[in-house]
Amino acid sequence: MNTVEPEDLLQTNERLMEGLNLEEGRGQVDDELVAFMISREQTYQIDPNYFESKQPELKKRMRAILLDWILEVADEFKFVRETFHLAI
Repeated sequence: MNTVEPEDLLQTNERLMEGLNLEEGRGQVDDELVAFMISREQTYQIDPNYFESKQPELKKRMRAILLDWILEVADEFKFVRETFHLAI
């Protein structure tokens, strides 16, 4: 998995701002920006077999139970949505 450097984030933000077309009050994204974002997604894509290769003792059912429990805890303690997403 690749790490994201601060310079990459700054360049990505600059490209996003350049690609937005705010004419007529609507935000429209040009084709070049879409292609750029797809290339970034492919660059930083996670390994779909991460858990199978790094933590083979964890089964899919176990992960599902854990996520359900984390969701219940987040709901019970009124965590903001971002907290749940960062936890997983």
